[in-house]
Amino acid sequence: MGFRAFDPDSDYKVRFYLDHCSEEDSVRAMSFDLLRRAYERAGREAPDFPKLPFAKVPRRTYNEAMLRAAEELFPTTTMAAALAALGRGMYPHFAGSMIGKAIFSVAGHHLPAIGRLAPRAYAVSNGRGSVDALHAREGLVHLRYTDVWDPIPFTCGVWLGGLELCSIDTDLLEIEVRGPVDYDVRVVY
Repeated sequence: MGFRAFDPDSDYKVRFYLDHCSEEDSVRAMSFDLLRRAYERAGREAPDFPKLPFAKVPRRTYNEAMLRAAEELFPTTTMAAALAALGRGMYPHFAGSMIGKAIFSVAGHHLPAIGRLAPRAYAVSNGRGSVDALHAREGLVHLRYTDVWDPIPFTCGVWLGGLELCSIDTDLLEIEVRGPVDYDVRVVY
């Protein structure tokens, strides 16, 4: 299939991430902080999300909350654009958390360093799947996602937020989809 530019107006089948998600998959409750902050930025009261940061929450529960937040907070955009908008807040939010401060004290605001640390950050916050940094050097960060149940547009939004955090002025983000939960993300700058 090859790499193609991420297009937030594309029709991604996000329902898949609810209908086929494994009952055994989980995320850490700290992921809900991202959604909580998105509601706060929109001036809306957030649902009663789990609050213990390291508690395990079923992945399906998180994905349902993510899709609901996308629909409620970005009703005039495509679902892909809404999920990308939510994802853009991940790195700035994570950088402000206690664990994020520790990680970013090592990585700074240097995208290749963030790319090299992404597999560990993902492993801490997710119960299943893996992220591998295939390339992480100046001008190119290439990550492989395997059995990852974050919707692809959300993951793309996460990296767009990483670009913003690192003050890199490009939106050139490419994806190669091998399957709905297996894909590569490549940031060229």
